[in-house]
Amino acid sequence: MDVTLRQLEQFRAIAEHDSLREAALAIRASDSAIASALDQLERVTGLQLCVRRKAKGITLTADGRRFAALAADLLDHAERFRDEVDDLAGRIAGPVAIGCSPGLAPTVVPPLLDLLRERFPGIDLELVTAASSEIVPRLRRGELDLIITTSAARHGDGFAAEVLFERTVHAILPAGHPLARLDAVPLTALSVEPLVLLDVEESAARVVSLFAPLGLDPIIGTRTGSFELIRSLVARGFGYSLQLQRPWGDRTYEGLPLAVRPIEPAPMPDAVRIIWPERVELTARSRAVVATAVEALSGEPT
Repeated sequence: MDVTLRQLEQFRAIAEHDSLREAALAIRASDSAIASALDQLERVTGLQLCVRRKAKGITLTADGRRFAALAADLLDHAERFRDEVDDLAGRIAGPVAIGCSPGLAPTVVPPLLDLLRERFPGIDLELVTAASSEIVPRLRRGELDLIITTSAARHGDGFAAEVLFERTVHAILPAGHPLARLDAVPLTALSVEPLVLLDVEESAARVVSLFAPLGLDPIIGTRTGSFELIRSLVARGFGYSLQLQRPWGDRTYEGLPLAVRPIEPAPMPDAVRIIWPERVELTARSRAVVATAVEALSGEPT
């Protein structure tokens, strides 16, 4: 059967879209090339793979759905074959899609990109920054190859992971705040102060979980999704914040000073991991990204 990988790639695009036009746009091909590939596949296989209706798009037949699954499996094998050949030849190149939560990205992505640029300049890292509730499902669906997160364990089994480093939640206070004089700040004292909350799903849940064992609820004064805005508001006296991330300098964009202190009782450290579905065999370039992340980030401070 004379079928090319390119034709299979074109049919996969057809299977993932509602029309030949959308499939063509998705893989940057012409409408005529997509239509020709479909005609050729149906002629060679002797199967009707699709039903085409004017103004109503295209629908896969039962045979078409089965053929699409076989094509996807073969294309995955072909991709791994190319990767392994490149690996043997010392060539590791191509795209790797990685997700990272917004709170982690500013401190973990730059050193990872820097070392990748030095070690594997042919790897094109496609970065998606979003909450774990978004990037974990995208990882499961195969839209992302890897993600860096602190909350993978809360999304069920089925993941393989490498721990990159651990961090502990700390309090951020205005530099002149009375609690800033303490070596460690009790959560009981913070519970009566206004909290400037990082309004990102996993961060908000983590903060509430710190107070719950003490039978306390934080007083949420301000919510924002911006890490740096939180620091600026704290410095200007709008309250305190609890965060995992700590930039090297304890000053805001405006140059205002902050006090960063441990909290007590001391919480369990949060592990920052790079993860992928355990059922997936990583490509050579994804393995290179994992190894580079471990090397670049294992020295991150707690």
